[in-house]
Amino acid sequence: MSEEKINPPLPDMLVNYVLELDYEQKIELLEDSYDQGIGVFIGVSQIFLDAPCGKGGGLPTEIINEVLQRKIKKGK
Repeated sequence: MSEEKINPPLPDMLVNYVLELDYEQKIELLEDSYDQGIGVFIGVSQIFLDAPCGKGGGLPTEIINEVLQRKIKKGK
């Protein structure tokens, strides 16, 4: 089974919208996506990881990991 069938590509318009959010909104989106399920969190994380960091871009792996660890600890 190809990866595209497992994870169909997101519309460019959606990806661009997410990447144009400011830093705080990106963090909030990540936190909210975790609450929707780990699959949603992974999908949103992938958008941020695939894009270059900075304004109009993604987030560093370290930040995504911090959000994930914070949400995991909060759930315990």
